[in-house]
Amino acid sequence: MATERATANPGQSAATRTIPFGDLARERAELGAELTAAVDGVLTRGWFVLGPEVEAFEREFAAYCGCAHAIGVASGTDAVMLALVAAGVQPGDEVITTAHTAIATAMAIALTGATPVLADVDPTHGLIDPTSAAALITDRTTAIVPVHLYGQPVNVSAFERITRDTGIPFVEDCAQ
Repeated sequence: MATERATANPGQSAATRTIPFGDLARERAELGAELTAAVDGVLTRGWFVLGPEVEAFEREFAAYCGCAHAIGVASGTDAVMLALVAAGVQPGDEVITTAHTAIATAMAIALTGATPVLADVDPTHGLIDPTSAAALITDRTTAIVPVHLYGQPVNVSAFERITRDTGIPFVEDCAQ
């Protein structure tokens, strides 16, 4: 991190130095030929949905994560929705999430037929308050979706404890 900070916008003082959100021109200069060749290959074969590149990505990402499988999907919304379905969420259930998130989190819950229930945030960091989430649990609660925001991780240990105490799984929304 220190190296990134020291090299990002070196003309700025340390107090005002920022890390660019994304530098497409630099990325193109560094990876342009490789990216163009990859896109051209996919377009030439005419097979991008469930094609060999997707299979290779899934295999390599699973290995990177140290798990048996990974599934590429179109969006973070799809990823959260599919994870909720895999966790057993059904129409009529309630799923707790944070009141401070993009609409996509609640949409993923709604796509399962469940109702989003919004927990308060901790004012010190703006992330879901595990105590608020735990207080909202009812007999209709089948999952909790904490959302990592702005590069800040939620208190995963707190949600692991809630799962251990209640049996209610949590699905981490890491798409932001």
